[in-house]
Amino acid sequence: MEKNKGILVGIDLADDYTQICCTGTHGDLSSVSLSEDPLKYRIPTMLCALAGSADWLFGEEAASVIPTDQHFKISNIIELAREDRGIEIFERLYSPDILLERFLRRLIAGLKEKNGIDQIRGIVVTMNHCEPLLTKNLMSAFELLGFDENSVKIINHIESFMYYVVSQNYDIWINDVGLFDFDEEGFSFYKLSFGRKQKPVNVLAEKTDLSGSVSFEMLMSGDTNRLINAFEDSITLMLHKQLVSALYFTGCGFESAWADESLKKLCNGRRIFRGQNLYVRGAGCAAKLLYEGGSDEYRFIPDDVLKSSVCIRVYTDGGYEELPIANIGDPYRDAAADIRVIMDKTNELDLIVHNVLKKDFICAIMTLETLNLRPDRTTRLDVRIRFPERDVCVITVRDVGFGEIYKTDHKIWEQVLKI
Repeated sequence: MEKNKGILVGIDLADDYTQICCTGTHGDLSSVSLSEDPLKYRIPTMLCALAGSADWLFGEEAASVIPTDQHFKISNIIELAREDRGIEIFERLYSPDILLERFLRRLIAGLKEKNGIDQIRGIVVTMNHCEPLLTKNLMSAFELLGFDENSVKIINHIESFMYYVVSQNYDIWINDVGLFDFDEEGFSFYKLSFGRKQKPVNVLAEKTDLSGSVSFEMLMSGDTNRLINAFEDSITLMLHKQLVSALYFTGCGFESAWADESLKKLCNGRRIFRGQNLYVRGAGCAAKLLYEGGSDEYRFIPDDVLKSSVCIRVYTDGGYEELPIANIGDPYRDAAADIRVIMDKTNELDLIVHNVLKKDFICAIMTLETLNLRPDRTTRLDVRIRFPERDVCVITVRDVGFGEIYKTDHKIWEQVLKI
């Protein structure tokens, strides 16, 4: 499809509601309502099968139906895809990707009808969490709709927020940017920091879970005074001595007016934004950067990947060099490495840590006390590295001996490194 043909689409796909936006004729983003109410943008993530009919109800129509033996409502489409679980409807088994395909087909058809367009050249879908099975079923659903893997991208909510922020005027993100997200799952703060002097610009997200201080139960129970006090205490804690030029507030927890006065206090020197369409707009911004160009100007480091690289200093081919054992951008839960080294007249390992936002580096020396140094180049060690948390690196070293010549003495050393 030619670059100048078709629109770009952003979709925020959630368990309860879905939102959609697209580019207009001038490349601007606009949210799309599929309701008779043009200001109603949230579409129930729901289908309803009708006995004896190939036509299913979708969205608001499906949500309004009272279930009978002739109507089968499916309100857990995302949950089924997340668990890779099919469901039997009127004695026929439907796989989760087929259910997603039926929902997305109606969603995209409604978009095309509302906007009078025929072609879509790129879609970005954002979800709270991009679990592997959910992502697999979602991509399968798009393939059934005729979209190939190059025309659909899937990102999580924080990635969509990062795309959104860098697409705004520079004065919005001249300093750090904060996001408070409050819904049934919890209350979290995300801080975006920027390596503006770097090429590409590094955009780093760091998460702080505040659910222990502010809970959805406080809101639902009507304990407003306690909620406001806890909320303001959390804001004070997160913004203490921080240069933050803009703050965003999203999630169903902010829909009512309980936080209005608290937000007014934050406006001194900061831009404040509150709304429920942040992530879908971010998906639309991502579509523009990914499919029209510009995404290579940024390197996004979301909260679930490493923000630092870890290397070990080794001697090879007549000189010293840094051997990478964990890289910036690797998912920290999967970032693990095992290497074997041979020690030469030393009982120290030199570990080099490079942070994504800093030009300098940290050298951490791990001293292997009680290591029995054998003759040169006959002390072999296994070095294992893992990351129980994003900012915590655990290095485990084992003496493995040197074949039949020198047996191992089974010594183990371990060091925890904050990165």
